[in-house]
Amino acid sequence: MEAILKSVLAALGVLVMFAVAAQPAGAGGPAGGGPAIRTGDYLAVVGSHATVTLETVDIAEPGLTSWGLQITFDPAIVDAVSCLTAELCNPSFAEGTATATGTSEDGITGNTTLAVFSFACLAPGTSTLDLGAAAMDAGPAGAVPDIRLEDGSITCVEAVPGDVDCDGVVNAVDAALVLQFVAGLLDDLPCAENADVNADGDVTAVDAALILQFVAGLIPALPPP
Repeated sequence: MEAILKSVLAALGVLVMFAVAAQPAGAGGPAGGGPAIRTGDYLAVVGSHATVTLETVDIAEPGLTSWGLQITFDPAIVDAVSCLTAELCNPSFAEGTATATGTSEDGITGNTTLAVFSFACLAPGTSTLDLGAAAMDAGPAGAVPDIRLEDGSITCVEAVPGDVDCDGVVNAVDAALVLQFVAGLLDDLPCAENADVNADGDVTAVDAALILQFVAGLIPALPPP
């Protein structure tokens, strides 16, 4: 077993070099360009939670002085269970609707978090996060700002031990991602709940080795029998 682990980890070292080089670049701002408020896209395992950030992007002077925003979602797939914001946030405004409202005397500019919601994944599928505005003002005169609202989504997938990127397949890429995470090259994993394949409470290089052994057919299942 020790010899197998050493060979597996050596192979993973090569995979890590390729995977690091292949990491996608950051979004670098909203897809359409210009000032926006957005939620983003998220991935989570059914039974876990996704942390959704409602944020401003590239807001110019005089800034956003008040806002009343709502996020509508599919309650059959996800549910807004809690929120944390400096002003007023309501995760259960209505079925399938969460709201965030607030004011800023000085005006919010640039990139700023307006609210953070915790969504529970209830069932497999994708729920759009449709962003709407009941009210938005900018500047002391209360002018309506030219700010684009950018919708997001939450995709909920079934738990599959070893599938840390939540693509529905357990392969060598998952093993490489686990080892990158263990080495501190990644801050998080898309589906971290699937990483602890030996169920010992910790994500380590052993989990990465077990994933690759499973992919190679050396063990029949994850967690290993």
